[in-house]
Amino acid sequence: MFCPKCGKNNNDSSQFCEACGSELIDNQPTSQSISMNDIQQKVMPNAGISGYNGQLSKTKRLPKSVKILLILNLIFLFVVIVISVIASSLTSPKHIAKGYFNTIVDGDWNKMYSYFSLENSDFINQDSFIKMMENEINLEIENFEILKESSLSYENSFLEKYPFSKNYYKSSSDSDMIKTYVVNYILKGSASPQSETITLVKSSGKKFLFYPDYYVNVDNLIVSNFHVSVPKESTVYIDNIKLTEKMTSPDDDYNYSDYNYDTYVVSKIFSGEHELKVEHPICDVYTEKIQINDSDYYSSSYTVPELILNDSVRANLTNMTEDIYIQIVSSALEKKSFDTLNLACTSDPNQLAGIKESYDSLIKRLRDEDGTGYQSITFNAFTDNSSQIEFDASGTYFCDLEIEYDYVKILKDWYTDEYSELQSTYPSYSPIQFTYVYENNEWVIQRLHSLGF
Repeated sequence: MFCPKCGKNNNDSSQFCEACGSELIDNQPTSQSISMNDIQQKVMPNAGISGYNGQLSKTKRLPKSVKILLILNLIFLFVVIVISVIASSLTSPKHIAKGYFNTIVDGDWNKMYSYFSLENSDFINQDSFIKMMENEINLEIENFEILKESSLSYENSFLEKYPFSKNYYKSSSDSDMIKTYVVNYILKGSASPQSETITLVKSSGKKFLFYPDYYVNVDNLIVSNFHVSVPKESTVYIDNIKLTEKMTSPDDDYNYSDYNYDTYVVSKIFSGEHELKVEHPICDVYTEKIQINDSDYYSSSYTVPELILNDSVRANLTNMTEDIYIQIVSSALEKKSFDTLNLACTSDPNQLAGIKESYDSLIKRLRDEDGTGYQSITFNAFTDNSSQIEFDASGTYFCDLEIEYDYVKILKDWYTDEYSELQSTYPSYSPIQFTYVYENNEWVIQRLHSLGF
């Protein structure tokens, strides 16, 4: 545009002459118009800044590597969420209860054992559990359903001991420590539902690093402090495992106080049928299948009945009685003191006094002070009439023999005071009866009941 005053050719957008500064009238903005400069200032506020070329800038695209990284992050987040949902489902108490009952349905005792939290011992281990389940459980379950049960559990051990506390019980639904479920199931061929209770206990560990872990409580399958009483000197086995722990203090609840018995204790053992074996140096091996459970006193303890004495032991006792009796009679005929006999007798002082008394009485019966009585005795035969075959709780054996003998006696005529000799013309018979007791791994005389004559 030319300046009307000086004629200078100016830029069409100029409002004043570049030469003289006169106002270019045609280029003045009106109140109704908006200049391009105003538009640029609103749309492109950086216009006029040094280096700005007056053109609208283009949006920059993200680099390909950044896009890939964002996609991978999204995929990772999705995987984490999926895994979290799956892990939460797998570790839920109800899912554990269902999985546990499925092992019963399938008869998978190996897997079933993995649901427990047990400290292994001689009798509490996977092999013992499988053996118990194979002997005890034979169910054909058609279908089952897991139901949540709101049962009661002890709040703590103190309240368990003192039930008068107003907060004695605490609902298991209020605590994550114990979860109880009822399983309704149908046996094959039956239309009547049955039920089983599964109790889960929260462990101190975690599953999959973050989720609570529960194990199945099996206290109902385990018997604590099972007692078995056997004659002393016995070796005891349960399921071919030797017992070693004995009771060392009296207990009125068990048959421990019997002086001839030992009581062994099994701290923990699976309930059910077990094989008991007892060995004793003088008895036949005793074996029996016993039921162990904690339903009552008689099934949480067991006293072995009388063991059967070996035939050889009974024969040896008969032979020993014959030898001892001949020695006793020979010594009595010579009026020897009891102490010179050196017999193997009981250590019980009262019983020992009775044995001495029986011997002294025999001396008086065999020969009087005036010299009359038996001069000699000849034993022809011994017959064993003993009927005892058991090694009873007292640890004794009753030996009953009959002797056949001949004799020579000295008689006195009370009118003439003359002595004469009398010899038997036919055999005489007399019973002899000894009681032996097994002390310190040997048989010793406990009592002389009858010495004949």
